[in-house]
Amino acid sequence: MSVILDMLVPTIDIFDELVKMKSNGQLPSNDALDKYKAVATKYLQYLVHYRNQGLITRVVKHQAMMDELHLINEDIDMLFKMLSLVSTAAMMEWKEWESDQRVQREMLTSSVKNTAKQSEQSKEMSQVMKSAMTTVIRASAVTVEKLPPWFLPSSELKIDAGPFARGPFGSVHCGVWGPGTKVVVKCFPVENIVADERAKQTIEAEMNLWYQFNHPNVVKMFGASHVSSPPFIVCEDATNGDLSAFLGQSEDNKRRMWRLLYEAALGLDYLHKKSVVHGDLKLNNILVGADGQAKLSDFGMNAVKSSSVAISKTEGAESYTLAGLRWRAPECLTKRPTFASDVYSFAMCIIEAVQDELPFEFLDDPTIYEKVKNGVIPDRGKS
Repeated sequence: MSVILDMLVPTIDIFDELVKMKSNGQLPSNDALDKYKAVATKYLQYLVHYRNQGLITRVVKHQAMMDELHLINEDIDMLFKMLSLVSTAAMMEWKEWESDQRVQREMLTSSVKNTAKQSEQSKEMSQVMKSAMTTVIRASAVTVEKLPPWFLPSSELKIDAGPFARGPFGSVHCGVWGPGTKVVVKCFPVENIVADERAKQTIEAEMNLWYQFNHPNVVKMFGASHVSSPPFIVCEDATNGDLSAFLGQSEDNKRRMWRLLYEAALGLDYLHKKSVVHGDLKLNNILVGADGQAKLSDFGMNAVKSSSVAISKTEGAESYTLAGLRWRAPECLTKRPTFASDVYSFAMCIIEAVQDELPFEFLDDPTIYEKVKNGVIPDRGKS
């Protein structure tokens, strides 16, 4: 850990040098300042990403952590050269630190120089870690369940702190999975779900089902974590946004409307053949992927949604009963969604796309509720 924190010193030293340059009227170019900002940001993100990782995770990820740190090291070295700080005291201290790290790397390299020896050490380390895990488990008297195939630890993700969307079921964030795969991460406010074993099992079953889905018109689930706080699901990033926004961007996009709606219908048919009711169909839950195809999202996951509403008990959660009224079939005011009600909601999506406005656009929720209850269909215009 000291190695990680030691890198803070040269970062601050460079900042101090920049302050001196400014006071002397010798501030460097914007490129150099932008580079410093980028390096400082990268270092901060590194600290934030690893600060809450457990001991075992840090041991397992040690080499990856050191590799990332080495890249930051190189960036700092380049900054010293860009800012012509090669003769300053800060540079001298940095060079001494860098030299110490080089010696450590050389010692590590020499210790694993022999391939056979490296393999033996790897096996030995694996045995040590397994032994340590066994000891920890035995001491804590915890039964360790087999992880599902879709389990994805939070340590493999970098999630934007600020959500780009929020609803009664949680928040939606941009993220990066692994080396650089852009993803969408949906976090659910159900931290206490682990206390409800029945709900937990239902959520796992729903995630198992979604993970197996493989259709070009259904958003792909890459993985999830049901044991994180909060639980989350990682999905493909549909880079062209939702269908409502996509159709409004240009006339060319609008001309693709019927093809995209047809693709969405194929996705819905696929879900129904898998015995899954979408339950929340509206135009902004139909996305357009990087491949230009329509993809259904936010389907199923009834256990997650029910738990989110039950636990959060917020105004946002209570508003769920009214949130999808415009697209809801009359029978869904008192009953759970069905395959037939999905078809009704899809028809509302078609009306929305064709007319370029929401169903019952200018009516308030109480009025919409009465109209839906009485089976009134939105005005379909002349389209």
